[in-house]
Amino acid sequence: MINHLSGKLQLGDWTVCSLNDGYLDLDQRMFVDIEPAAIRQQLLDSGVNCISDYIVRTQVHGYLVNTGAQLILVDTGCGAQGRLGTSCLIDNMRNLGYDPSQISLVLITHCDFDHIGGLLTADGNLVFPQASIYVPAIEANYWFSSYEESRASKDRLSCFALARKILGPYESKGKLRLIKSGETVIPGITAIDAFGHTPGHTAFLFSSKNENLLLWGDLVHSAGIQFEHLEWRISSDSDGGQAVESRKRLFGKAADEHLLVGGAHLPYSGLGYVSRQGEVFAWQPLESYRQ
Repeated sequence: MINHLSGKLQLGDWTVCSLNDGYLDLDQRMFVDIEPAAIRQQLLDSGVNCISDYIVRTQVHGYLVNTGAQLILVDTGCGAQGRLGTSCLIDNMRNLGYDPSQISLVLITHCDFDHIGGLLTADGNLVFPQASIYVPAIEANYWFSSYEESRASKDRLSCFALARKILGPYESKGKLRLIKSGETVIPGITAIDAFGHTPGHTAFLFSSKNENLLLWGDLVHSAGIQFEHLEWRISSDSDGGQAVESRKRLFGKAADEHLLVGGAHLPYSGLGYVSRQGEVFAWQPLESYRQ
């Protein structure tokens, strides 16, 4: 049930809040092996307004879940790593009556800057001093690996340094936890393999009183493109083919099980439903649920 006044919704006994961190302007020509004219036409056909030429504004969301016993945050936004237009997540959290010091558990879908940047202040202090930080084991092991760093392209080297810089202080205080695909994080929360965008990219399925919410991180970067063209992959995917397979599998799961889903880069609150439209899929946002 959606409470339009508070900007919160109920998932069984739990309360879910979409926390907008702001927006990023993305060049949709990041899609590899696709003619720019085809991208432009798809955006026009989808009713997506471009800022200029192929530049579209993409929302950045994190999600807060109040189980009554714990306050859980999924992804942290850009924080001190932010760019113009981002780093609003903590302000929006406080506007809803919560404080970072109350967060007991942070789930990280993957280690891109707009998902882990909010873990530290600009001067390196913990934003969530009481929280344990749960990171997919494959993801953490990859970004902490000197071997993988030695094989990485130059444009990816900064990602290794960023992951270590941000996760390191939590690790040194014994607050970093590594989780595996299929693992129950706590009762009602399961980690689900969504590999491809990054090596350990992971979605989380929340379940309370037979109501379910799938938070899928960066399974989608452009709602105007990737529901109709599931096979269109982006240049920053670590394994584009695997990313496509994860998208197909989780789109199918969401549609067939009528799961409420939340994505980091979906419009409005990022919450809504996926439906099958023949061989492709469509996104049905909860448009009335906006902050």
